[in-house]
Amino acid sequence: MILRTVGSVLLFISNWAFCLLSANAQNPNIYRTNYWYFGSNAGILFGNPIQDLSDGVINTVEGCVSISDINGVLLFYSDGVTVWNKNHLKMAPLDHILGGNSSTVNSIVAFPHPQFPNIYILITKEHLTSELTWSVIDINLENGLGKIISQNNIVAVNQSEAQSLTENCVRNNYITLSVRTKDEVFFLFTADEDSAKLSFIKNICPYSFINSGSQTTMKFSPNNNFLARNSSNGLSIYIFNDYDYELYKIADLSSQVWGLEFSPNSKIVYLTSSNSEVSKVDLSNFNVLNNNYLVEPINGVGTDIQLGLDGKLYLAYQYELNSFQNPNSYVNPDYINNLVSLSGKMNLKLPTFPSSWFSVDKYRICYSGKCPFDNYNFFISGGLPDSVLWNFGDNTPVVWGNSVSHIYAQSGVFLAQAIVYSNNQVDTITKFVFSKDNLPQNSFVTDTIICTFEEGAKLKFPEEHFTSCPSYGPGIVNGGYVYQPGTYYVIWDNGCSAPVTDTIHVICPDYYEAVIPDIFTPNQDGVNDNFSIELKGVEELRLYVYNRWGAKVFSTYITGLSGISQGINLWDGTFNGTPCTDGVYFYVADFVLTGGNTQSQKGTITLTR
Repeated sequence: MILRTVGSVLLFISNWAFCLLSANAQNPNIYRTNYWYFGSNAGILFGNPIQDLSDGVINTVEGCVSISDINGVLLFYSDGVTVWNKNHLKMAPLDHILGGNSSTVNSIVAFPHPQFPNIYILITKEHLTSELTWSVIDINLENGLGKIISQNNIVAVNQSEAQSLTENCVRNNYITLSVRTKDEVFFLFTADEDSAKLSFIKNICPYSFINSGSQTTMKFSPNNNFLARNSSNGLSIYIFNDYDYELYKIADLSSQVWGLEFSPNSKIVYLTSSNSEVSKVDLSNFNVLNNNYLVEPINGVGTDIQLGLDGKLYLAYQYELNSFQNPNSYVNPDYINNLVSLSGKMNLKLPTFPSSWFSVDKYRICYSGKCPFDNYNFFISGGLPDSVLWNFGDNTPVVWGNSVSHIYAQSGVFLAQAIVYSNNQVDTITKFVFSKDNLPQNSFVTDTIICTFEEGAKLKFPEEHFTSCPSYGPGIVNGGYVYQPGTYYVIWDNGCSAPVTDTIHVICPDYYEAVIPDIFTPNQDGVNDNFSIELKGVEELRLYVYNRWGAKVFSTYITGLSGISQGINLWDGTFNGTPCTDGVYFYVADFVLTGGNTQSQKGTITLTR
């Protein structure tokens, strides 16, 4: 009976989805998004109309995935902790628990291995430990119900809740992006081509001085050209090169965002807030090229938002799904309230899928290059066209060729266009291309911060270096945190110009160090000939030296020490030009600290020749 039911559903879905695919030229993987299981036992099956399902056993506060096969038949779903098979039973082995957490925004993402169709890789995030782990399912085992064959392999630590998943530009592998908790350094992972394994590929920047927090959401646009990420500080939008895996930040917008999703044509990003308000940002060609972005409230209610295989946007709200029926229209997205009633099943977060599965484009522009005067190499993925006419968006002549090269003479964002001729059809596709700025010169920074190092103190870096990736020197924890005053070094490299180094002297208003010797030997041998002091955190110094009878033999007043002073030569052991006798002398040192407070230090020093 179960087999007959599944078969009839498959026939219905296949016929309906075939019409959809033919009309929109979507990625065949779109069928994998056919079933959604989410929230407190909520579920839907796409069709006309969408069916409310009551057979799901998932009970998750936030993150979840729901994966079907290429024909739209359910395979498994998960909250990042437990995996359920298509019969809604725990996947074998029954005692295997994944490393996610159901209260993590993106507790899990999943994708089929590009070379082994029976293998699925699941990437999980636990918000308490900040570990990113991966596990593997072989869906052919256990008579087609699947089995977890590898579990909770740690691939990164100190990661935020943000994960985003898509296919690369040539669509022969999947790429996963994660973000480090205390800065905006991205970590990129892909599946190994010849094994069931997830591997770290590279770090991608820009960097952010602001700790954006751990509870964040992040998504690629369906065409892979954009990446949007929310945090406690607002919304950041980037241009993404899905061939070379590079990012270029184009906007930081002040907006309270909890969920986000792009329109199918990737020209609008829709935002939801924790109080269920909805807004949007126009990413039209004009706005991107002119750096013109605005968060505009619109009619709609939802906590999370996700594209469906029918090209419509769905908003999670309590016991229902609301929808934008025409999400490609910025003027009239056609909002419908309570499109699907979930029969009293609460929902907060919808399933997550690879963003490229929702792309409507057959062809895609791929390119390598990221710096002015680089040799940018362009080609078309998605098939072998008869011919291609290229416009690189920088007022240079158009060029014919399936694979072409170009040089951008300046940094910035450009709109590349390819007119593709194939089998008597013409497709026009575009892609935003960026060329990074060169880095400025090395910098010397005196960073005065509050002396509370229990949870680490955040270093301040020149903002013009934030387009690069930092390599932290000794004593700096990832994210730019230090736990004591001192001198620190950070090297920045954006791959376009020579790396630059920031030297940061960390000084606290109430902190100082005075290294004062207890002996010196003014015998003119060039070694330890002077009473010298090393200081940190001091702006001004007054020093008095007395002999054993209390007579003052030396005094000095020094200003403008700038907080860091090494080896200040003070007294040469003479009084009015006459060498003083060997013996013990007394000193009083008065300091004015960089924060304006004062300190005094007393002691003895032995003079011997």
